[in-house]
Amino acid sequence: MKIVVLAGGNSTERDVSLSSGGMIYHALKNNGHQAVLLDVYLGIEGDTEGIFTWEQDWAASVSAVGENAPDVETVKALRKDGGKSFFGPNVLKICQEADCVFLALHGANGEDGRIQACFELMGISYTGADSVGSCLAMDKGIAKDLFQTYHIPTPAGIRLKKGEARQNTMRQNRALQSDNLQRGKPQSGNLQSGKPQSDNLQSGNLQSGNLQSGKPQSENLQSGMAQSENLQSGMAQGELPQSKNPENEIPYPRIVKASCGGSSIGVCIARNEEEYEKAMEEAFRYGDEIIVEQYIRGREFSVGVLDGKALPVIEMAPKAGFYDYKNKYQPGTTVETCPARIPEEKARKMQEISERVFRALRLKSYARMDFVMNEAGEIFCLEGNTLPGMTPTSLLPQEAAAAGMDFGQLCETILELAHKKSSESRFTDNTGKGYGNLI
Repeated sequence: MKIVVLAGGNSTERDVSLSSGGMIYHALKNNGHQAVLLDVYLGIEGDTEGIFTWEQDWAASVSAVGENAPDVETVKALRKDGGKSFFGPNVLKICQEADCVFLALHGANGEDGRIQACFELMGISYTGADSVGSCLAMDKGIAKDLFQTYHIPTPAGIRLKKGEARQNTMRQNRALQSDNLQRGKPQSGNLQSGKPQSDNLQSGNLQSGNLQSGKPQSENLQSGMAQSENLQSGMAQGELPQSKNPENEIPYPRIVKASCGGSSIGVCIARNEEEYEKAMEEAFRYGDEIIVEQYIRGREFSVGVLDGKALPVIEMAPKAGFYDYKNKYQPGTTVETCPARIPEEKARKMQEISERVFRALRLKSYARMDFVMNEAGEIFCLEGNTLPGMTPTSLLPQEAAAAGMDFGQLCETILELAHKKSSESRFTDNTGKGYGNLI
């Protein structure tokens, strides 16, 4: 088949996308396909006649993922036209000539349903979830709402918009100052607990966490801090008690992350009010809405789903620090065990929840769900990923291998699922037919 492997883009996950695209491109070439690796944002200048027969290695310039995310403005400066369109020169033309577009995109524009909707309207066959499922999964606030609706265990959390967060914080400060003045207490305290903020934490010590998972693997926190959630109030199921300011109901430490994004970019752990302010500032760099949620201390896991069926569970344990951008993509920094060494009933439970999430988010073809299991053995689903990484260190290929499927076979299966999806009507009413049995 003539296949365009579409990668790159102008999101902070550009380098990860190119790495995924290079791996997929080589696998498809080895499988006998006429494959082209194309940067969706930069495109190709000039005449592209017969591009699928050109004799060249399209992945020759793809380098390993660096320790830091790329600078998006530097990428935009590479476009001669100033980057007015997301699609680079000749991209849509070449995609229309292909039998299928294999999406290796990650992050904004590539994973949020926009490019999927464009291809659906243009009649272009592509891999992965459709526009509806991509949109629902990419927005962590909407996904969390759906998790609560379908009783999928998830950390308690709230959505905050720019301006709203500042107003809430100002209200907290005024209320605390008023209370302290009435009681004769000093005004420098921890709004959540009343403790001083100088608790041996260095100023501005924000820890980069897992945007996909939102928590560290190891923390030297004092007993009780990490698991201070109120289970009786329903927080373990993602629900918060009624409050004029829901932020007050989420204990420290808190996870603060951008509402739409991935690869651990824009996520922080805030242990006190000072860190919380800085964490919000960092998360708002990536959008106008953020998620503030309950921190769950525990072990991290992931479960891939192919055509609605869960793959073996994989555990991720960084050798140092957190499962952040560096530990995700730098070889040797994280110990990944698949199948995970956990009781069989826990593995089955994660797989069952993964399949429910797949249906709840209206996903198709393939996806990957991220989890944390706390010290009590309780399982929390953090999010679903509609275009999981396919880099040399990525999780989904390892899970497929544990199920007896090598990387080339995995790519072929994803292509087959794309054909299955495209054979269905693209212009349905999207009422969720076939997703009824979620519980």
